[in-house]
This record gives sequence, C-alpha cells and structure tokens, in this order.
Amino acid sequence: MDRLIKPDVQAVEVFFVKWQKCGRAFKLTNLMHTMSVAVCLTLSDPSLFSVLKPFSIIPPLTTSSFTLVLNELCDQPPFSSPPCTILVRSSMLPTGKAHQDDLHRLFSRPGPHIFKDVVIPIYFVGPHVAEFLLSPSSMSLEINFLFSKAISWCDESQLTSLLRLAVENGKSHFVSALIEAGADVNDRGPEGESLMLLAVKSGNADAV
Repeated sequence: MDRLIKPDVQAVEVFFVKWQKCGRAFKLTNLMHTMSVAVCLTLSDPSLFSVLKPFSIIPPLTTSSFTLVLNELCDQPPFSSPPCTILVRSSMLPTGKAHQDDLHRLFSRPGPHIFKDVVIPIYFVGPHVAEFLLSPSSMSLEINFLFSKAISWCDESQLTSLLRLAVENGKSHFVSALIEAGADVNDRGPEGESLMLLAVKSGNADAV
C-alpha cells in the first residue's frame, strides 16, 4: 500500500467572514481492514491555522472528523503564497491504543513506518473573499484561481452584488466569471441604474 488514509476532500475550503471565527471540518478514512492507524496532521504555516487534535487514532475502516480553524480574527483573508497546506502522515498501530506523547514520539522518528498519505491545500472562499480580490489593493499572483474558488460558495444575490462591484472597480476580467457563475446581468441598482450605465458612470465601459 502506498497510503493508509484517504481524505474526503481534495482541498479544505474555509468560508471566510470578516472578524469572525472561521474554520472547516474534514474527514479522514482508515483504509486498513484489520488494523488501527495513527495519524499526524502538520500545517505548513501553524501561525495561520490550527488543527484540533493533530494526533489521532482511527480504527479499521473507520472515518474520523477533524477541524481546521483560523488562528486570528481579521478583516481580510490572510492569503499566503503558496497556500497553506495540511500534511497527513500515518503509521500502522497494531495495539490500537497510544497516548498523545507516544504518538508524538512515533511521528518524530522518520522511517519506512511513516506514510505520507496526502498534502491537502487550504483555500478561502465566500463573498468576503471575492470582495477583497475585487478591491484595488488586491495583488495576489493567483488571483484568477482564488477568485473562482471564492465565488463557488456564493448564491445568485451575492454573485450579482459582486458583479456590480467588479464593474465599478473596472475588474473586467472577472465579469465573465461572475456571469458564468450565475450573476444577474439584468440587475438594477437602488436608483434603477443598469450595469451598462454603472460602467459608463465609473469610466469602465469595457467591463461590459
């Protein structure tokens, strides 16, 4: 076997909300039929995120839930390049039992008994993330990819609000992505102005 553990996600997507506690649960499944597996979860940037119970034991063919939390409250998503990741390592545990200190010692010793099962990237998603990426101050090198991730969690009204913001800020390269995701191109503002009129007023007619 090349791995003992299988995650239920390819990436952990954290729904970011300004000044609120943010986190996301994910699951790991023990692929072994007859033996418990010890797991160790290590973050590439522990100053940014924490994992509750980073050392754990998963019984045979059992799924366990883990929670990733953002360490600090903030007003904008704390992007990092490359994005923070979770390294999942595992080791067979014939006894099926061990104390936390025992698990720490087990994973502190490199060797063939340790499986590096998967590296899971972490991404911020949600309308607050998209709003930040649409702002003039956003300079992320992976902005298109991050934006597509962020809006995947937005509903139609949120997408439409983001579309108006994109037009106002001249972010023409995001307009098509928002429309494809489901933003309402016929939406009108509080004073009845269309997106085309909004683009002309803001000097960003090329956005539409």
